[in-house]
Amino acid sequence: MPDVGQEVRMLGVRLDELLPATSDYVTYDGSLTQPGCQETVTWLLLNKPLYVTQRHVRDASSFVFDSQ
Repeated sequence: MPDVGQEVRMLGVRLDELLPATSDYVTYDGSLTQPGCQETVTWLLLNKPLYVTQRHVRDASSFVFDSQ
């Protein structure tokens, strides 16, 4: 897990292929979902659903992280 502020490169992943083609979104201030649940997060919600298959989940679990 990277440290706060550390850049992490995900090899072989293009975010523009993962996200729906929309620039419409809403935001709200909230907290992290893990303990200590710090209230320092701005959540971003896209206006279109993102559907994933079991294959997507399997492929995502095999991402290689390069912390350079």
